[in-house]
Amino acid sequence: MENICFSILSGGKNSRIGTNKAFLNISGTTIIERIITIAKYFPQNMIITNDPEAYKTFDIQIFTDIYPNRGPISGIHSSLKHTDLDNVFVISCDMPFITLETVKYIISHHHNADITLPIINDKTYFVCAVYSKNIFKKLDSYLSNGAKLPEEKNRYFALYQMEKMFKINKIIIDKSIIDKNEFININTIEDWEKVKSLC
Repeated sequence: MENICFSILSGGKNSRIGTNKAFLNISGTTIIERIITIAKYFPQNMIITNDPEAYKTFDIQIFTDIYPNRGPISGIHSSLKHTDLDNVFVISCDMPFITLETVKYIISHHHNADITLPIINDKTYFVCAVYSKNIFKKLDSYLSNGAKLPEEKNRYFALYQMEKMFKINKIIIDKSIIDKNEFININTIEDWEKVKSLC
């Protein structure tokens, strides 16, 4: 993992849950603290956020979106911009159960792809994935010239455009090897209640 940066995306508006998901407390530890524990195993680690003051107490690099209000694709772009390492592992701030072992498993399948990401229950996880630094220039051009989606448009739409732009290595997660709960993410109060019931 010596050539991989670990980047936590925490720039969402949290509109569906009404509070910063990164600071939800689960069994005495916030989600962001859980993920930073994993991040510390990497030679470079960072948080991409549009609220840097909220994270200033953490010993981690903090950067903002270069192209704000474009959704997760902008956080991925900023992650690549701010590293000199060959690859970045990008993860959303709302995945409390992800483990270092699973992160390593995804990274081990990266090889020479532009993007390596897991698929579980037919869901594609663009924000639990490895991104090659090599895609930065093309992604930067795309964001500077396109991806100008209206506010009402689902901003995750831009992520799926990357399937047309880059070589993507998709890993079908074997649920007998990796617990599917590791890929739970929190978007609503109901999601949070479900997560707490699993602890």
